Formats: sequence, structure tokens, C-alpha cells
Amino acid sequence: MVQKTKVEIIEETANFYNLTNRAVADDGNCVYKTADGKMCAVGRCLMDDFVIDSNAQYSVIDLFEDNQNNDSIFLKEEYRGHGKDFWSGLQCFHDKNQFFTTEGLSEEGIDFKNILLNKHKE
Repeated sequence: MVQKTKVEIIEETANFYNLTNRAVADDGNCVYKTADGKMCAVGRCLMDDFVIDSNAQYSVIDLFEDNQNNDSIFLKEEYRGHGKDFWSGLQCFHDKNQFFTTEGLSEEGIDFKNILLNKHKE
């Protein structure tokens, strides 16, 4: 399996999400996976058999810490090896309503995507 680069993951995320397909709970908080199968930017990269308590509110940093920083074994193989700081930034990108429109990224979302891309050039 070929690992995806940080830039590829950022672009993939930016091109996929809009206001209607993000994983957001009824209370407005983002979640890894909703009851109807929507997944957040990190949730879609998790191993299919990785179980997350749907009522839990925790960040991707918590996932790394809960799994003893074990090379992100909770992620699908092609998404591994990038570290908790990268994933935390990607989660932040997904979690902000103002970064999206019904068609895709807002101007603010484009700006944040570019910040992530500049930070994670490889």
C-alpha cells in the first residue's frame, strides 16, 4: 500500500467536504462518524474496525495518546506515519463551519487549506 502524502490528504479533504456532508452531530459538534455514516476528515481515515464511542468528545490527539503513539495503528495503512500535529490541523480544518459552503470551501476555508499546504510541504 502506498502512503498518501500530507499534501494529498489535505487536498483530498478540501475537495470532498462541504456543509452538507461533514460529520456533525445534532448539537453542532463534529464527530468521527455519524449515525447516517458521514465521517469527519479523520474518521474517514480510521481503520474500518476501529471503534469510537459515539458519545465521546475527544480529539485526534487523544486517539494518539490512547494508543500510546503506536505509529497511528488506528489509521488505514495509506494514511499512517504523519503524526498527531498533522492530524490535529486536519481535524481543525474539518470542524470549522465557516470554512465551508454548500458547494465546497469558503474563502476562509481556502485560506486555511493554503496555510496547511504551506506548513506541510514535503
